[in-house]
Amino acid sequence: MTKHDIKSQTMKTLLIILLFATSLCYAQPAINTPSQYLTCDEDGDGFGIYDLNIVKSQTLVDATDLLSFHYSNDDSTNNVNPINPVNYNNYINVTSGVEILYIRVIDPSFPNLPAFTSVQLIPTLVSTPFFYSSSLTLCQNSIPSPLELTSVNGITGTWFPSTIDT
Repeated sequence: MTKHDIKSQTMKTLLIILLFATSLCYAQPAINTPSQYLTCDEDGDGFGIYDLNIVKSQTLVDATDLLSFHYSNDDSTNNVNPINPVNYNNYINVTSGVEILYIRVIDPSFPNLPAFTSVQLIPTLVSTPFFYSSSLTLCQNSIPSPLELTSVNGITGTWFPSTIDT
């Protein structure tokens, strides 16, 4: 081997080490796992309206990172079929009941190192309490019975104001 061959081989080795070391300096973007997202299901059909921007703000640590929502883990992993960001403000779940959306986050400087998480979208039924009153008529200056704290259909809560003042 000549001096030129040794120098050339050494340069190739250094270049490979440098490329390897450089690739170790980058990591996936830091993200948070968003909370379950509950919304009212007004008509009991299993669908609700969600603002995915709320989930986005819970997930991103760095506002310069890019986030996309996907219907499946495979779509998120392969970065295909993202939900259109135009629909983020008024997203309606596409399957009745609990739906899981898969989230992909990238640092635009290193798009080949994505981070992943998911969020559960949960439509909840609207519950209206029903109360039966033993007396529907109150006479002036009479003392009303205490307000019930548990409805006939099992919903508990408090009243505001806590007394009848009319």
